[in-house]
Amino acid sequence: MTKETFMEWRSQATTVEVFKKIEDMKKALQDGLCNGQTLCTRADETHGVTAGMVGTIRGLDQLLNISYEDEVEDDGWREK
Repeated sequence: MTKETFMEWRSQATTVEVFKKIEDMKKALQDGLCNGQTLCTRADETHGVTAGMVGTIRGLDQLLNISYEDEVEDDGWREK
């Protein structure tokens, strides 16, 4: 994949809309975390649910922050 191809994909209307929806999902999870949605009756349950939500937020962050340079370094993409 070339950098130009990656940048073209990133700027397409569909891609922009998908990334907006992902950003909205992340914001909803963050709001839920702040509003106590992970609180359970037992501490171990609260810990598990909170850790899962934080992990999901981190995963969404990684997706939202993807860049061409990251992919070249991490996955070995090369321009052809």
